[in-house]
Amino acid sequence: MLRRRRSRIVYRIRGLVPGKTAVVKCYGNWRDAVPERNIMRAYGQDRRLVRLYAWRVWGGRGYLIMEYVPGPTVNELVRKMGPLPPERVVALASDVLKGVEALHRRGIIHGDLHGDNVIVTDLARGKTKIIDFQHAVKMDRSGTARARRTLPIPPPHLAPETRQRRIDPRYDIYGVGFLCATMLAGEAARTQAQLRRWLANDSPLWRVIAVALDPDPENRFPSAAAMRRALRAAN
Repeated sequence: MLRRRRSRIVYRIRGLVPGKTAVVKCYGNWRDAVPERNIMRAYGQDRRLVRLYAWRVWGGRGYLIMEYVPGPTVNELVRKMGPLPPERVVALASDVLKGVEALHRRGIIHGDLHGDNVIVTDLARGKTKIIDFQHAVKMDRSGTARARRTLPIPPPHLAPETRQRRIDPRYDIYGVGFLCATMLAGEAARTQAQLRRWLANDSPLWRVIAVALDPDPENRFPSAAAMRRALRAAN
């Protein structure tokens, strides 16, 4: 078993998919698995997005059978290595943003981007894989989406809009900003006060991160592509 979260258990299994190691995410109620299944079907295949192989219902439970992705999560990586060099942060974040662009083109907001939901598949070449789409949602014609959760006091890795019901693609921009802060600081901020102290740094890269983490989504980068350009210019 890889991990357990409330009504969900994640296993790593060999032989279920011929010639491959697979990850199986089990939901206690099969209906709870349907939104994540639909999102994974909608985005199809992209190198930066974990692939869905199959979906099964058995005994009232729902099973998502997906690609096993070797490598540490970003949080595991910084626990081992500490702060990453700015050029490495930019390379990894740029790859994540390309995955975010692919999602947004398909009308999908990930809704939970942070250091446990991004796996570093190749640190030297800056390659990543985005996982865990249980909070992902489809945008409607307005370019916004009804979030799958609301929290009156969001943790630092979630944008302030988490208090509300509607989110848009800039929600993911905040998530990538938090991911950058985690890599650059060598740890995930535990409080908003800690995050604000980091953002007081006036280096070019921290200034980019501060824009991504602005509490007002109107002041963030308007797109993943815009943030990628800003990261390259700051490096």
